[in-house]
Amino acid sequence: MPDIIAAADQTAATKLLHDAETTLGTLSKGGSSSFGPFVASYGASVSFSGGNVNLIPPNIIELANCNVNYSLNFSFGLDLGSFLPSFCLPQICIFGWCTPKICVTWPTVSIPVSFSDSLTITGDFTVGAVLTPPNWVVTITIVSGAARSIGRITTHSSATPHV
Repeated sequence: MPDIIAAADQTAATKLLHDAETTLGTLSKGGSSSFGPFVASYGASVSFSGGNVNLIPPNIIELANCNVNYSLNFSFGLDLGSFLPSFCLPQICIFGWCTPKICVTWPTVSIPVSFSDSLTITGDFTVGAVLTPPNWVVTITIVSGAARSIGRITTHSSATPHV
């Protein structure tokens, strides 16, 4: 059975991590919709920065202190013009001097909600590869739980899912 042997040092692995963060950039998603006089919109973005890779014998890869920066925003609104009557102030003329005709356009009143923060993650993983002809199947297993630091709150969890 053929084997794959890969060799890397911590410096090269950390550089590869930072190159991947740069290449990935900021991921964003957003949208909006309306239903009668109601309007809603959302947006979300996430980016990764920092962190380093530690190679722990015999086969553990630790991703340490990687920052996940995220931003969420929602907006709910009501289009007043869809149900309030429109009106115009008439033009008034006095001795040949006339005022312009002024019409009121009702606005859409919105309530925005935004939240941004960063999350610091650390986790230990193992990587395995098995040849299932004609393809290689690569598995990543989380060995130890990730410590997550959210603002001032720190939580710890432990899980062993198989990816």
